[in-house]
Amino acid sequence: MKKLFLAALALIAAIPYVTALELANRDEVDNWILQKSNELQNIDCSSQTDCTLQTVYFNDGQFDSSKSDPTQTILVLDSYLDFPATIRYRSRVKAAFNINNGIYQQHNPSIELPAFIKTILTEADNFKGANQQPVFVPAEWLDEMYYSINPYYGFGDFFQDIGHGTIPFLYLLEHNPEAEFVIAPSPEFFRDNQNLFCNPNDSNINELTNRVITATQSFVQDVLINQDIEYVNYSGGYTQKTVESRWQELCGGWVSSENAEKLLNTLEPFFTALYTQAGVFSFQATDIDMTISNNPFDIDPFDLYFNRMLVGDYTTGRRDSGLPSDGIQEFNLLPRLKHNRMNSIQWIDYFVNFGIEQRRPFRTNDTPMMEVDSLGFGTFPISSVQPSWASPAALSRAIHVKNSVLNQKYAELTDTLIKQIWGIMTPEGVSTSTPLCDWNTLGIGYICKRQDPLKHYQQELFELVGESQ
Repeated sequence: MKKLFLAALALIAAIPYVTALELANRDEVDNWILQKSNELQNIDCSSQTDCTLQTVYFNDGQFDSSKSDPTQTILVLDSYLDFPATIRYRSRVKAAFNINNGIYQQHNPSIELPAFIKTILTEADNFKGANQQPVFVPAEWLDEMYYSINPYYGFGDFFQDIGHGTIPFLYLLEHNPEAEFVIAPSPEFFRDNQNLFCNPNDSNINELTNRVITATQSFVQDVLINQDIEYVNYSGGYTQKTVESRWQELCGGWVSSENAEKLLNTLEPFFTALYTQAGVFSFQATDIDMTISNNPFDIDPFDLYFNRMLVGDYTTGRRDSGLPSDGIQEFNLLPRLKHNRMNSIQWIDYFVNFGIEQRRPFRTNDTPMMEVDSLGFGTFPISSVQPSWASPAALSRAIHVKNSVLNQKYAELTDTLIKQIWGIMTPEGVSTSTPLCDWNTLGIGYICKRQDPLKHYQQELFELVGESQ
């Protein structure tokens, strides 16, 4: 089906600045906020049934393909994704998966909330313009809605439903207005095979490996292929230290380094399949203080994971990074990295500037990394710097390169196109006796890994709303 769609769009792709999804009219959005705010003033939870909690299921809503570009399908592998996916951004989510006995299966998550809150969130998700066609409403425009709704439904009412994955998921939703999404938890093979994991003799190691292979085959077919995935955001990973931590959690006591290594190696089929799948560009948040023994799936000295970009972070605080749009720094010094990133720089592919100070009052430069409110009502500068928040910014830059730099918006994502995108994201550095870019993974030549995509508005959101957003 997707190939037929792409063929039909072949002519459209040749026309510059074609946008399937239009930006909402700001006055219409402001009028909606005023209307909802006035309605909220009449809510009295002591007497109205509107405040009664109701259970809302993912399958109660529908994915709206008319709002999205099918060549921008993003798989988010993380935790705490159900809350934004079930109501507020339901129309942009194709499918939800969970893990059952190590196998990814379609899932019907649910959340509980008052009926009047559901109505507001659903209306925000399905906002239509004067012609009754779907339009994109930036979360930034809905900031006043946050202040109106907060007395009735604040953080304390839903904090249990949000967590690590909520931040990168919301970032991707807002910075890629025409992307569509599939959500799934991070891979988990040890919990569902606890007996094999906690008794790592040769027979059990072989059986665990076979189960990972079976689960991987299902994941590739049911998720990557059947859902037409082009991009993956994975803010996690497995190391020898995480295996040791899981052992203490699931088995108790301590595991030998030899057994931890054997258990870690059982996961190799999954990560090889994920990071080498044809036409799928994966972005993974990097670990820190990496070593070859602890990070075999992060460190890739032979470029085996050719479709995986490992993403790191840095911040220049209140200062401008001084980096040009391509990151090729000819005269000035490069922005500094933390020591625990710098000691792994040869293994990390791309660094994103956050532009915030890491102490209160968290002062920022002019274009800081922004966090989206959990309800999609407003944005604000993020207050922490970590690779998990950098990965979605790098993925968003990749989509921007494909659509707005290479003008391949409706083109099928191929391995060749991924290489082109990668080359633009991290160009080769200046050839001088004192190179001003970073040495690459193979130790040959210099690659400009330290980038500042937010400074240069290199996200599709800004192509739609302008650089003032």
